[in-house]
Amino acid sequence: MRAAHHVRQGVRRTEPRYAASLTALMRDVRPGCEIIAVTGGEWSLADLVFALAEQDAPADIDITSWTVGRQTIETMAALMGRHIVGRVRWLVDRGFPARQPSYATRMARLFPLDCIRAVRVHAKWIVISGRRTRYAIRTSCNLNVNPRMEIVEISGDPALAAFLSEVMDGYWREVPAGFPDHAMMTAGQRAAEGGMAADADPADALADAEAWIARQMDLV
Repeated sequence: MRAAHHVRQGVRRTEPRYAASLTALMRDVRPGCEIIAVTGGEWSLADLVFALAEQDAPADIDITSWTVGRQTIETMAALMGRHIVGRVRWLVDRGFPARQPSYATRMARLFPLDCIRAVRVHAKWIVISGRRTRYAIRTSCNLNVNPRMEIVEISGDPALAAFLSEVMDGYWREVPAGFPDHAMMTAGQRAAEGGMAADADPADALADAEAWIARQMDLV
Protein backbone atom coordinates (compact mmCIF):
# COMPACT_ATOMS: atom_id res chain seq x y z
CA MET A 1 0.00 0.00 0.00
CA ARG A 2 1.45 3.36 -1.04
CA ALA A 3 1.58 6.42 1.18
CA ALA A 4 -1.43 8.71 0.88
CA HIS A 5 -2.68 11.91 2.43
CA HIS A 6 -5.90 13.85 2.91
CA VAL A 7 -6.18 17.65 3.05
CA ARG A 8 -9.15 19.37 4.62
CA GLN A 9 -9.74 22.93 3.48
CA GLY A 10 -10.72 25.61 5.97
CA VAL A 11 -9.61 26.71 9.43
CA ARG A 12 -10.11 24.61 12.54
CA ARG A 13 -11.86 26.49 15.34
CA THR A 14 -10.75 25.57 18.84
CA GLU A 15 -13.07 25.75 21.83
CA PRO A 16 -11.28 24.36 24.90
CA ARG A 17 -13.53 22.71 27.45
CA TYR A 18 -13.36 20.02 30.09
CA ALA A 19 -15.37 16.83 29.64
CA ALA A 20 -15.54 14.96 32.92
CA SER A 21 -17.00 11.87 31.28
CA LEU A 22 -17.67 10.23 27.94
CA THR A 23 -21.33 11.21 28.31
CA ALA A 24 -20.30 14.87 28.50
CA LEU A 25 -17.98 14.48 25.53
CA MET A 26 -20.70 12.90 23.40
CA ARG A 27 -22.86 16.02 23.74
CA ASP A 28 -20.42 17.78 21.39
CA VAL A 29 -20.21 14.95 18.84
CA ARG A 30 -22.15 15.77 15.68
CA PRO A 31 -21.56 15.71 11.91
CA GLY A 32 -18.79 18.14 10.99
CA CYS A 33 -17.29 18.23 14.49
CA GLU A 34 -13.56 18.22 15.22
CA ILE A 35 -12.87 17.17 18.81
CA ILE A 36 -9.57 16.50 20.54
CA ALA A 37 -9.85 14.77 23.91
CA VAL A 38 -7.23 13.76 26.44
CA THR A 39 -8.17 10.97 28.81
CA GLY A 40 -6.41 9.54 31.82
CA GLY A 41 -8.24 6.24 31.60
CA GLU A 42 -11.69 7.46 32.70
CA TRP A 43 -13.11 5.82 29.55
CA SER A 44 -11.71 3.55 26.91
CA LEU A 45 -11.60 3.58 23.13
CA ALA A 46 -14.09 0.70 23.14
CA ASP A 47 -16.49 2.86 25.19
CA LEU A 48 -16.28 5.60 22.55
CA VAL A 49 -16.79 3.18 19.65
CA PHE A 50 -19.90 1.78 21.32
CA ALA A 51 -21.34 5.26 21.96
CA LEU A 52 -20.86 6.33 18.32
CA ALA A 53 -22.13 3.06 16.84
CA GLU A 54 -25.16 2.84 19.11
CA GLN A 55 -26.47 6.29 18.20
CA ASP A 56 -26.71 5.42 14.47
CA ALA A 57 -26.97 1.64 14.42
CA PRO A 58 -26.28 -0.58 12.70
CA ALA A 59 -22.84 0.84 11.96
CA ASP A 60 -19.98 -0.63 9.93
CA ILE A 61 -16.62 -0.30 11.67
CA ASP A 62 -13.10 -0.21 10.24
CA ILE A 63 -10.40 -0.71 12.88
CA THR A 64 -6.66 -0.22 12.46
CA SER A 65 -4.58 -1.04 15.53
CA TRP A 66 -1.24 -2.51 16.57
CA THR A 67 -2.95 -4.81 19.06
CA VAL A 68 -6.46 -5.69 20.26
CA GLY A 69 -7.60 -6.89 23.69
CA ARG A 70 -9.63 -10.09 24.22
CA GLN A 71 -12.66 -8.26 25.61
CA THR A 72 -12.74 -5.89 22.63
CA ILE A 73 -12.81 -8.86 20.24
CA GLU A 74 -15.65 -10.48 22.17
CA THR A 75 -17.51 -7.18 22.51
CA MET A 76 -17.43 -6.44 18.78
CA ALA A 77 -18.80 -9.91 18.06
CA ALA A 78 -21.55 -9.38 20.65
CA LEU A 79 -22.41 -5.97 19.17
CA MET A 80 -22.81 -7.63 15.77
CA GLY A 81 -25.14 -10.14 17.39
CA ARG A 82 -27.22 -7.26 18.76
CA HIS A 83 -27.23 -5.53 15.34
CA ILE A 84 -25.57 -2.42 16.80
CA VAL A 85 -22.61 -3.19 14.53
CA GLY A 86 -23.15 -4.49 11.02
CA ARG A 87 -19.64 -5.34 9.82
CA VAL A 88 -16.15 -5.07 11.31
CA ARG A 89 -12.87 -4.95 9.40
CA TRP A 90 -9.69 -5.51 11.43
CA LEU A 91 -6.33 -4.25 10.13
CA VAL A 92 -3.77 -5.38 12.69
CA ASP A 93 -0.02 -5.80 12.94
CA ARG A 94 1.54 -8.96 11.54
CA GLY A 95 3.14 -9.63 14.92
CA PHE A 96 -0.22 -9.70 16.71
CA PRO A 97 -0.64 -13.52 16.50
CA ALA A 98 2.83 -14.04 17.98
CA ARG A 99 2.32 -11.52 20.79
CA GLN A 100 -1.25 -12.53 21.64
CA PRO A 101 -1.78 -16.04 20.25
CA SER A 102 -5.06 -16.83 22.00
CA TYR A 103 -6.53 -13.43 21.06
CA ALA A 104 -5.63 -13.83 17.38
CA THR A 105 -7.04 -17.34 17.26
CA ARG A 106 -10.25 -16.17 18.90
CA MET A 107 -10.58 -13.30 16.41
CA ALA A 108 -10.14 -15.73 13.51
CA ARG A 109 -12.89 -17.94 14.95
CA LEU A 110 -15.40 -15.17 15.65
CA PHE A 111 -15.03 -13.22 12.40
CA PRO A 112 -14.93 -14.30 8.75
CA LEU A 113 -11.35 -14.35 7.45
CA ASP A 114 -12.21 -11.65 4.91
CA CYS A 115 -12.76 -9.29 7.86
CA ILE A 116 -9.08 -9.56 8.86
CA ARG A 117 -5.83 -8.32 7.32
CA ALA A 118 -2.40 -8.45 8.97
CA VAL A 119 0.35 -6.07 7.83
CA ARG A 120 3.18 -4.08 9.37
CA VAL A 121 1.14 -1.38 11.09
CA HIS A 122 1.43 0.89 14.11
CA ALA A 123 -1.26 3.38 13.05
CA LYS A 124 -4.42 3.55 15.15
CA TRP A 125 -7.67 4.76 13.68
CA ILE A 126 -11.30 3.75 13.53
CA VAL A 127 -14.01 4.67 11.04
CA ILE A 128 -17.63 4.30 12.13
CA SER A 129 -20.15 4.45 9.30
CA GLY A 130 -23.73 4.55 10.52
CA ARG A 131 -26.95 4.87 8.57
CA ARG A 132 -26.68 8.68 8.35
CA THR A 133 -23.32 9.65 9.85
CA ARG A 134 -19.62 8.85 9.44
CA TYR A 135 -16.98 9.51 12.08
CA ALA A 136 -13.22 9.03 12.06
CA ILE A 137 -11.25 8.47 15.25
CA ARG A 138 -7.49 9.03 15.33
CA THR A 139 -5.82 8.10 18.57
CA SER A 140 -2.78 6.98 20.52
CA CYS A 141 -4.94 4.21 22.08
CA ASN A 142 -4.71 0.56 21.27
CA LEU A 143 -7.92 -1.43 21.59
CA ASN A 144 -7.07 -2.90 24.95
CA VAL A 145 -7.29 -1.84 28.60
CA ASN A 146 -4.58 0.74 29.26
CA PRO A 147 -5.35 3.21 32.10
CA ARG A 148 -2.82 5.80 30.99
CA MET A 149 -3.07 9.25 29.45
CA GLU A 150 -4.18 8.94 25.83
CA ILE A 151 -5.24 11.37 23.12
CA VAL A 152 -8.30 10.84 20.95
CA GLU A 153 -9.42 12.92 17.97
CA ILE A 154 -13.00 12.58 16.76
CA SER A 155 -13.85 13.97 13.33
CA GLY A 156 -17.30 14.26 11.83
CA ASP A 157 -15.78 15.00 8.42
CA PRO A 158 -17.21 12.36 6.04
CA ALA A 159 -14.40 13.01 3.53
CA LEU A 160 -11.77 12.08 6.13
CA ALA A 161 -13.72 8.96 7.09
CA ALA A 162 -13.96 8.00 3.41
CA PHE A 163 -10.22 8.58 2.93
CA LEU A 164 -9.26 6.28 5.83
CA SER A 165 -11.69 3.60 4.67
CA GLU A 166 -10.23 3.84 1.17
CA VAL A 167 -6.75 3.23 2.61
CA MET A 168 -8.11 0.06 4.16
CA ASP A 169 -9.80 -0.86 0.87
CA GLY A 170 -6.33 -0.89 -0.68
CA TYR A 171 -5.09 -3.45 1.83
CA TRP A 172 -8.19 -5.54 1.28
CA ARG A 173 -7.37 -5.64 -2.45
CA GLU A 174 -3.65 -6.32 -2.04
CA VAL A 175 -3.25 -8.47 1.08
CA PRO A 176 -4.57 -12.04 1.53
CA ALA A 177 -7.46 -12.47 3.97
CA GLY A 178 -6.82 -13.58 7.54
CA PHE A 179 -3.51 -14.04 9.31
CA PRO A 180 -0.44 -15.53 7.60
CA ASP A 181 -0.48 -19.33 7.99
CA HIS A 182 2.94 -19.41 9.68
CA ALA A 183 1.80 -16.77 12.18
CA MET A 184 -1.27 -18.77 13.16
CA MET A 185 0.79 -21.96 13.50
CA THR A 186 3.13 -20.10 15.85
CA ALA A 187 0.15 -18.67 17.71
CA GLY A 188 -1.32 -22.13 18.23
CA GLN A 189 1.98 -23.52 19.46
CA ARG A 190 2.51 -20.66 21.88
CA ALA A 191 -1.03 -20.94 23.20
CA ALA A 192 -0.55 -24.66 23.83
CA GLU A 193 2.89 -24.23 25.39
CA GLY A 194 1.60 -21.48 27.64
CA GLY A 195 -1.36 -23.54 28.72
CA MET A 196 -3.76 -21.15 27.03
CA ALA A 197 -6.28 -22.89 24.82
CA ALA A 198 -7.24 -20.57 21.98
CA ASP A 199 -10.90 -20.94 22.84
CA ALA A 200 -10.47 -21.04 26.61
CA ASP A 201 -13.57 -19.96 28.50
CA PRO A 202 -15.41 -18.52 25.47
CA ALA A 203 -18.69 -18.52 27.41
CA ASP A 204 -17.13 -16.51 30.22
CA ALA A 205 -15.58 -14.07 27.76
CA LEU A 206 -18.89 -13.61 25.96
CA ALA A 207 -20.69 -13.12 29.27
CA ASP A 208 -18.18 -10.42 30.20
CA ALA A 209 -18.78 -8.72 26.85
CA GLU A 210 -22.55 -8.84 27.27
CA ALA A 211 -22.23 -7.42 30.79
CA TRP A 212 -20.07 -4.59 29.44
CA ILE A 213 -22.64 -3.79 26.74
CA ALA A 214 -25.41 -3.76 29.34
CA ARG A 215 -23.45 -1.25 31.43
CA GLN A 216 -22.86 0.95 28.40
CA MET A 217 -26.52 0.93 27.45
CA ASP A 218 -27.40 2.06 30.98
CA LEU A 219 -25.14 5.09 30.43
CA VAL A 220 -26.58 6.13 27.06
